[in-house]
Amino acid sequence: VASQAYKIENIIKEKGILLIMPIINIVCLWGIALTEYHYIFYILMMAVEGIIFVAISDYVNKLIPSENRATILSFSSMVFSAFMIIIFPVIGKIGDVYSLKVAFKLLAIIGTGLGAINTYLLLKGEKQSNKLN
Repeated sequence: VASQAYKIENIIKEKGILLIMPIINIVCLWGIALTEYHYIFYILMMAVEGIIFVAISDYVNKLIPSENRATILSFSSMVFSAFMIIIFPVIGKIGDVYSLKVAFKLLAIIGTGLGAINTYLLLKGEKQSNKLN
């Protein structure tokens, strides 16, 4: 699916990728947490992750000047690592103590909150951009 990211981006544009793909990911997290068809949602979520990775990499390459790009990518990698160092053990412990269903419900709740913030910021930025034009 990642190899088709550019075709998808041509259809729904960068803003669509940044708005729609995280929402699909959140739906997939809830599907994993709440349905017996968790494997289908997991496969879909991995496909969406592939699209997001390619599109965001391309977006960063277009948006950030080359002299700053390495710093931005390094910072991005560091933040991702920090989240994983914190979240993976916590979710793993919750999965051990309670169940994986509970762990995925917690991930879905966190994802929903972060998705709401993402959507709000993108739409707010779009409104401000429209006011300037």
